[in-house]
Amino acid sequence: MKKSLFLAFIISIAILFTTGCSNKQEQINEDEINVYVDPEFEGAPKWISSPKMDGKIVEIGSAPKNIGNDFAFQREEAVANARNNLARRISINVDNMFKTFKSTTGINENGTFDKVIESVSKQISSEVLKNSIVEKMWISKSKTMYVLVSLDGNEFKSQVKGISKSSFKNEDALYQKYLADDADSKLDEMIETLNDE
Repeated sequence: MKKSLFLAFIISIAILFTTGCSNKQEQINEDEINVYVDPEFEGAPKWISSPKMDGKIVEIGSAPKNIGNDFAFQREEAVANARNNLARRISINVDNMFKTFKSTTGINENGTFDKVIESVSKQISSEVLKNSIVEKMWISKSKTMYVLVSLDGNEFKSQVKGISKSSFKNEDALYQKYLADDADSKLDEMIETLNDE
């Protein structure tokens, strides 16, 4: 009897040990899934694949090594590329925000409204280019330069509010609808979206 209890105890320990090991092995295999990494990005800093900074709107730009091996020119090209990407992304989000505003308020003066929005978008884009700063830089194995450009989220928000309000004030009816639509909270939502992209 003692032998059979002892044998049952040993078998249960063996089963538990085997089950524990197999689960552990499965977990290790899941964690070690082999993901292909382009050789261009081997050793790249995390911001290359996940460009995010708290409280800032960021974008990446790049420039290949140029024939004259002019570092300053390459950097200038990469920064210009990043700023253009940033301005384009912001412009799309601003346009979408105002299209939503237009549809929810039922604005009929399409020509006037569209001119105001176009003006706001252009002003915002030029402000973005002025106030963005280069945060980080990395050069890949192929000598392509990557830069991370940022714009302070709070500063951007106040610029958009100022530009929007001054543009809408020229058209009093639009301005009243803009204020009534709680545009500030929509602007906050848009900036959160830009930060999370």
